[in-house]
Amino acid sequence: MAKDKDPDSPIVSAGFAVLRNLGEDAVRPLIGQLSGPNPMRRGLAIRALGQLQSRTAVPYLIGPAFAPRGDGESQAAL
Repeated sequence: MAKDKDPDSPIVSAGFAVLRNLGEDAVRPLIGQLSGPNPMRRGLAIRALGQLQSRTAVPYLIGPAFAPRGDGESQAAL
């Protein structure tokens, strides 16, 4: 994953790791990140949702899977 210029990147990554550990309870907050403006957070959310293997998340992952190549973080996460 490309290095983000956000100085909070390690904190954000740790937060997504905690969400992954919550399991199904984390799916809705992670889905919420898919429409956010930060490509790094979108990519982390996609990876976390993939690792959770939640059926609830599948419809929300279709858009990023077929998005134009402009969003390197999301594309790399898929």
